[in-house]
Formats: sequence, structure tokens, C-alpha cells
Amino acid sequence: MNLRREHKTWSDYGNALARLMIHNPGEQLSNGEQQSIKDQVSASYDEWSDGELPFWNWGFFDQEAHRQISQKLGEYDRHGSDGFSEQLYYFTLGQVPHQDGAPRKILEVGSGAGAGLNFLSRLEPASTFAGVDLARLAVARATARFSRPGSLHYVHGDAEKLPFEDGEFDVVINVESSHNYPRLGAFFAEVSRVLKPGGHFSHVDFYTDERRAEIERCKSDAKGLQFIAEQDISDRVKSAIRQRMEPHSIFRTQVRKAAPLLTRFIAEPGAMIQYGSTFIQHTTLLERALPASAASNGGRVVSRINTYRHALAVKPG
Repeated sequence: MNLRREHKTWSDYGNALARLMIHNPGEQLSNGEQQSIKDQVSASYDEWSDGELPFWNWGFFDQEAHRQISQKLGEYDRHGSDGFSEQLYYFTLGQVPHQDGAPRKILEVGSGAGAGLNFLSRLEPASTFAGVDLARLAVARATARFSRPGSLHYVHGDAEKLPFEDGEFDVVINVESSHNYPRLGAFFAEVSRVLKPGGHFSHVDFYTDERRAEIERCKSDAKGLQFIAEQDISDRVKSAIRQRMEPHSIFRTQVRKAAPLLTRFIAEPGAMIQYGSTFIQHTTLLERALPASAASNGGRVVSRINTYRHALAVKPG
């Protein structure tokens, strides 16, 4: 780990996230600000996609979800994974009505390094999957590791201008990614465009009060999407985070193993912040002391995040 580079990555991303998460609802960001945020987000995720940690989001813990996944993929939470990231993906796709065994075409917007979508493809082998992400290196790594012709592929693209045809997909999912988007309204319009009539959009993310007001405004303005269900899943996300923050958890053990010995003092608390420690008010003295990284602007935003929610929409047929 290059500490100076890691410091800059976190600082730049924290600034970008702060600008999106705490600005006034309805405030129009300039084109220059939007592009700057996208550049910072893309560069940060390119940097982070180089890691080997099997954790792709803040996680989700539900005994019934665990039981159902274990019936299909008994080994899913072994080999270094705690299973919580997988459970969040399973929950997100599982909210979409589906006849067992029926093939469908599924798009993930914000697919990152690709592991989450690959996991879903193992659960639903008759379906075809596509992932799109703004971070070019993340897409390249996802392609190299997981792409399978005719079944699973990844492309570079912008959530606000998706590189797909009209009506191409039965399902669009978005897992803990939209907090990075400067124009949520444009994202919703693109989701509607690429969905088939009768297709579903399943979305999960965390919110500050300001960001939630913004997304509610965009949902009410969305043409071509009818939001039909919403639920607060904060309790199950917090349960996963609490288990990850335990001193000898799989998560913290993997973080320590991945970081060179001389950098663990900053890598471990930095990873804890990245994976939601402040959402459960879990902070150590070292986390609070991290200079100008996720504990500055990024940490300030995370400390104001107070809900994690799922929403389901349909494109009227």
C-alpha cells in the first residue's frame, strides 16, 4: 500500500461524496462539478478494484436469506467470505417477482469489480447478465476474472447514459452505487429506457436526509417508472456491519492479511470506515485520528447517514 496515494484517493473520494450527499435537494450542480465528481469516483474505484478482499458492500444479514442461499450454493460464505455482501445481492434481486427457472436478462448498473453479479449468475444459470461501471480498470478486471460468453459480460459506461438498446432488459439492479451519481433523474430515465415494458428495477443504497430528499424528488419526477414498494433495511445492514467490526471477524482478519505489516495501523481503521463502521456509531481513536482521508469529508458524510433503504419499481407495460 502506498500511503500517500491511499490518502489522496480517500480524500478525493470523500470530497466528491460530500458534495453529493449533503447538498440541498434540487440544487443543480454545474457540468464541471458533475464531471469532476465522476472523475474522482472513477479514479477511486479503479484504485480499489485492485484488491482481493471478498467484500463488495456494507453487507446484509438475514437468517432466511442465508438458509436459502446455502441450499443453492452451500459454500457461498466460505473461502474467506462472510457471506454478508452476497446476502445483500440476493435480497436485491429477490425482491423482483420471478417464476423459478424462467430465464431473464439482468443488468447491474455499478457492477464494480464484478464479483456480485458473478455471484448472482451462479444462482440463476439460465439467465444472462450484464454489468456496467464507470471505472475502466474495474470493468477490465471484472471481465478478466468473471466474463463468460453468452452468459455474463461487463462493459464500461455511465449510469446516466447507459450503453444499451431500448427495452433490452427484464431487470435492472443497483446495489450501493447511486450515492455516486450526480444526476439521479438522468439515471432513472436511463433505467426506464433500457427496461422492457413490465420490467423491474430493484435499488438499494444508504442515505443522508439531504440525499433521501433528492432521490424522492427524482422518483416523483421519473417518467416511465412506477415505484411500487419501499422498505427500510437498516437493521439488517447494521447487523452485518456489527459482525464485521468484531475484532476477530472474517472481515478484519482478511483486511489485516491484505495489508503490509507496516501499514495495517491505517489500513484496518480505513477499511472499517469504508464498510460502514460509523453507520453503527462504531469508531476507534485511530479511526477518528485518520488525517484527511475517509475520516475528513468522507467520514463527516458517513456520520450523517441514517438510513439504508430498498426500493422497487416497474416499467408499466
